[in-house]
Amino acid sequence: MELPAHGAIHYIQEILDDPCPKTVRTFGLDRRLEVDVALLSEQVVIKDGSLYMMIGEVEAREVIRDHGTFQYQTDCSSQNQPLLKVRVARNVDGMDLNLFDAALGVRRKFEAELKT
Repeated sequence: MELPAHGAIHYIQEILDDPCPKTVRTFGLDRRLEVDVALLSEQVVIKDGSLYMMIGEVEAREVIRDHGTFQYQTDCSSQNQPLLKVRVARNVDGMDLNLFDAALGVRRKFEAELKT
């Protein structure tokens, strides 16, 4: 059995801009990003106004209506609404978002240097 890939950290806007299938780590909630928590082993209650960090797989879906039924077709077009299939979720209320943004910037710079 192959394990899922580690989740690269993405802001929700980056997922919305590039909805191609990938494994991600993200935080926050955005009504433009559909979230599926069916893979979680525990019942999750998502509270409005709370901050969550989620790890899961992004799928881009195009809804096609065919004779009264709905079909979903995977497509990387940014016109389609991405679906985040969450496998890990945790509440991170109280996280310092400014410090997180700074740390993510340092990490991305370091990763870019490793690639060159």
